[in-house]
Amino acid sequence: MSDDYERAYMRANANAEFMGHTLADIVRRLMRVSINNDGSQEYQAAEAIRFFLELVSASEGVKIYDIIEKAVSELAVEREWDHCEADKLRIAKDATRYLLEMSSKDGFARGRGSKRWDDVESSIRLREEMREYRRKKWQEEHAAAKPAPTGKRGK
Repeated sequence: MSDDYERAYMRANANAEFMGHTLADIVRRLMRVSINNDGSQEYQAAEAIRFFLELVSASEGVKIYDIIEKAVSELAVEREWDHCEADKLRIAKDATRYLLEMSSKDGFARGRGSKRWDDVESSIRLREEMREYRRKKWQEEHAAAKPAPTGKRGK
């Protein structure tokens, strides 16, 4: 890339929308690296951070709050889910909170981590209870819909 083209590219993309997208991508990459322990992903995360810092240096008047707001909105999982998917999402969010607390090094991290693990177990227990409730409800509805056997054959 020529220097003029690269500078123009950076200026054109040094806006809150694109920078927020880039920051969200960095967070995802760092999470993958921490979970997968893959050296190639470390390199990709480092390159994404380098690119983001170049965008920051090329930006003029972009507010960090706007960048963060865009990144957070992109990282949020907000969709219409059926019951089963919503249950899985609740468990995943609780597990993510647990992992974040366990990665903290302050004096209260262990206590927060313990609380978060309780939340994971509670979400799993709730999911199992709801699955059992839905199964029983389905059985009751379908048992009521079937006519009772009359005991007479061929008539």
